[in-house]
Order: sequence, then structure tokens, then C-alpha cells
Amino acid sequence: MALLCYVNCRGTEDSEKFNTYLTLAKIFTLLLIIAVAFSQFEIENMKPLLIPQYGAHGIILASSLLFFGIVGFDFVSTVSEEAIDGKKDVPLAMRDCVIVTTTFYILVAISMCGMGLGKIGEFEPSTAIAD
Repeated sequence: MALLCYVNCRGTEDSEKFNTYLTLAKIFTLLLIIAVAFSQFEIENMKPLLIPQYGAHGIILASSLLFFGIVGFDFVSTVSEEAIDGKKDVPLAMRDCVIVTTTFYILVAISMCGMGLGKIGEFEPSTAIAD
């Protein structure tokens, strides 16, 4: 906490650099997880594509949960008042943020399923939702 206060007090430029480093660290971590999971990928783990007991309803439920994970892009709209050309830049930034976030979600989901997480018989849907 003291480190974050120190960086914030140093000014906007230092805060921006620190935020950039943290964001790059998160992206690198996700790429590492995806790479490791794809290295253990087995196409047999992708069958059946839909878990019979959940079917299309499971996809809709998961999509609604992912929506709240993607809502983090509202940070872009929060800092939009600092944009030089807000009418042009903010919509583009929000679109790009949603595209990048969705791509990461899809890659993580496919790689984890291909690795064997969520096999039938071993799948407990309540573990995907925090209490």
C-alpha cells in the first residue's frame, strides 16, 4: 500500500508507467498460462463440445457470468475525461478493450478445456462461481 501511495504521489507520469508495467505483467502471465495449457492440449478433451446435462443453457449461463468479467473495460470510460479527442478515442478504446479481453477469455477457455479441465465426471459447476 505504501508503494502504491508513493507512486501515486510521484505524479501522473510515474503512475502511468507503473500501471503499464502491471498491465504488461498481467498480459504476460495470461500468455504464459495459455502457452502451458496449449502445450498439454489433447483434442479428445474437447469431446463432447457441450456437456449434455447443461447444453446451450450452460453456454448462456457462462456468457452472462463472463459479461461481468468483461465489464472491467468501464475503466476506459472513467478516464475518458483526460482524452485529447474523446469523441473519437474513447469509443475506439472501449471497442479494442472488449476485443482484447474477449480474445483472452476465449484462448484461456479453449486451452484449459483442451488440457482436460472440466472433463465429464470430474466437472463440478459450482467451482466456477465464487461464493
